[in-house]
Amino acid sequence: MQNQPREALPVSMRYALQSVDAVPSTSTLRRFDANNGASFSPSGANEIRIPVQANGFLDVNKHYLYLTIKNDDDANGQLQGNIGCIIEQLRIESQGVELERIDRYNLLNAHAPFWNGSLNKAVTMNSVLSGGAEPTGDAKIFTVSGPTIATTTSRNYTLALNLSGFLSHHHNKALPHGIAQFEIIIRLQDAVTALKGNGTAPAYTVTNPRFYCPVYTIDDASIMDQYRQMVGARGVNWTGDTYKTYVNAITDTTGTQVVQINDRSSSLLALISFIRKSDLIGAKNNNGLACATLHGVDKYHYQIGGVNYPQSGVDVAVATDGQNLGRVFNEGLKAFASDGFPYGESLISLDKFKQNSAAGAADGADSSMACVAVDLKRFDDNRLSLVGLNTAKNSVPNTLELTTNATTLEGASDVTTYAKCEAEYMMQPDGRLSVAM
Repeated sequence: MQNQPREALPVSMRYALQSVDAVPSTSTLRRFDANNGASFSPSGANEIRIPVQANGFLDVNKHYLYLTIKNDDDANGQLQGNIGCIIEQLRIESQGVELERIDRYNLLNAHAPFWNGSLNKAVTMNSVLSGGAEPTGDAKIFTVSGPTIATTTSRNYTLALNLSGFLSHHHNKALPHGIAQFEIIIRLQDAVTALKGNGTAPAYTVTNPRFYCPVYTIDDASIMDQYRQMVGARGVNWTGDTYKTYVNAITDTTGTQVVQINDRSSSLLALISFIRKSDLIGAKNNNGLACATLHGVDKYHYQIGGVNYPQSGVDVAVATDGQNLGRVFNEGLKAFASDGFPYGESLISLDKFKQNSAAGAADGADSSMACVAVDLKRFDDNRLSLVGLNTAKNSVPNTLELTTNATTLEGASDVTTYAKCEAEYMMQPDGRLSVAM
């Protein structure tokens, strides 16, 4: 390496550093409505399809979903986390090509803002925009239990689909001008799993769902000519972090239990697993989404291509005497970190991390939000791509190995694993879309 000069002016003396004029442009907030109806419910028309296409650049960094939810139950109901609790599956499709699929979107949506989010985004904004918990100044500020929706009443909420790598991607890029029409497809979760309540017939209806996104056009013809030449020569590509979902189960036994994952990704960034007691997930007066627990797990590791991750495994102990939670919490912080950051900014306290799965049966202030995870990134630098582990060419099964103790394990449990990976989206010169991950 060549020697670099050691002298430099402080920023406060760099008078030549000036802002430059923005390119002339016009911007408008566009509305996109569902094309398959205006009223939806998990027991009826349970899939919302919203086509999106605009003559301009879609500034998806400022997008949001807007809808009305009505409680059709004979008793009050509560959202879990926010209005995202009703989204069982999110898909993005274009011309028959599936660009993204996140199953059990609502489970990840309930946990992610607390594993990596500020008080402003995860609590204050969430309570106003999306139906999250109202800040109270006490322990309930961290609860996933949203506002109570009285029977036969309605509320209106917005939700940014920030877990989507297609809609919320690296470097805050807009979706390119000329992009082919794509569809946002939302499948609704059944009421007893999505909502917390005591009614005899949990039910809800969603009406008038629509997608809002700013669209801007460039008024400088020469710049647009350069853009079209670039697109015509090689198309456009961008990257984002998305999630693949793997669902398994473990039994109420002592010993080693192996969970199959078998992910195939060109850049696997992390694996995140939530363990929830099966009969509590759909319990009417329980936070079925935020009941993930470490009780009964003594040790874990993931195995990918015959190699253990972490190499030595992670010991876990929830009980106060001999408690051992530092390493598993550390892996969760790294797994949920935003692109370019080594750690997430967690709002999950020790008390919340070590709760049992039934803790959320009261007001949700003590709902359990634990996970087992492993960080697989080689570098934490948002200027680099493909920084994860390549499992695409690996034919050896990928697994999660849990050492469990039936004395403290709460019962037969659901294990939902999210494979967080990089996705590269590509727009061809004719606007067609494809994805590689």
